[in-house]
Amino acid sequence: MTGLRSVTESVRTGFWAVPALCVLVAAALAFGLVALDREFDDALGGLSFGAGPDGAREVLSAIITSMITFTGLVFSITIVVLQLTSSQFSPRVLRTFLRDRQTQLSLGVFIATFVYAVLVLRTVNGLDEDTFVPALATSVGLLLLIVSVGVFVGYIHHIATSIQVSSILQSIAG
Repeated sequence: MTGLRSVTESVRTGFWAVPALCVLVAAALAFGLVALDREFDDALGGLSFGAGPDGAREVLSAIITSMITFTGLVFSITIVVLQLTSSQFSPRVLRTFLRDRQTQLSLGVFIATFVYAVLVLRTVNGLDEDTFVPALATSVGLLLLIVSVGVFVGYIHHIATSIQVSSILQSIAG
């Protein structure tokens, strides 16, 4: 029973659970939409990405490289800010940051967008006899990129307010 309680506590307070769940959802979405694209190849044409295999590859590659670079940069800068904040106020600031659901969700969305684009990119095929462009899945990749930008704006606002003295003191008191 103690082992189950320990695992439950680790999931509830750990930094990894929400991002891992986001990655699993992104993988399921990628596989599902690619399968849908294969099933209804021509029927979805007007609703989705309109370029050929080279265009899809370029868009997905741009999403992949930008999201992993972006995620690393954002969280590296955030950790530096939090280290400075924790040295000025309390080491509990880092613990609060790690338990913060909005921070976990932001990391999850960024990594999920990266994983989604990688999984969709691997299905693009430009061979003459077997050309396949997952148009709907590529369009959803672009939508995930836009969602990631929105999450980033919310995350920056959240971090900016959470490192204010009043927020830190309230968090520590809680």
